[in-house]
Amino acid sequence: MEKRQRSESEDSNSTKELSSWTHITSAFTELHNLRLQNDIVVNKINKVHSKVNSREESKEGFTIKAGLRIQEVYRNAIDYAEQEIRVLKRTMEKVEGLIALQERLDSEKKRRKEMKQRPKIEEEVPGDLL
Repeated sequence: MEKRQRSESEDSNSTKELSSWTHITSAFTELHNLRLQNDIVVNKINKVHSKVNSREESKEGFTIKAGLRIQEVYRNAIDYAEQEIRVLKRTMEKVEGLIALQERLDSEKKRRKEMKQRPKIEEEVPGDLL
């Protein structure tokens, strides 16, 4: 009976661990995609800034259109950065949960090992010493 409960518990823990790893890997994929999108936004920011700088050098000045464009690009960059932060926080929670699960499993294994060794020690001690 105890082995069956332990087996069901181990299956449950394995399922939790697999689920956590699945969430973590998908989150890293999402982070990678966000990073690629953010790289595009950063390139756009650099492009707009270089256009503005070249106009200032030629004394054309900063146009309203360029100002609105750079404002839009910065908003996109902020949105992607906030999405990255949310994904990172969720991922960290999953990693911390996975670490806690592993620590709990290690503790249970250690306790079971100690419980198995305990009767052996008592058997080795002569009966009159107990």
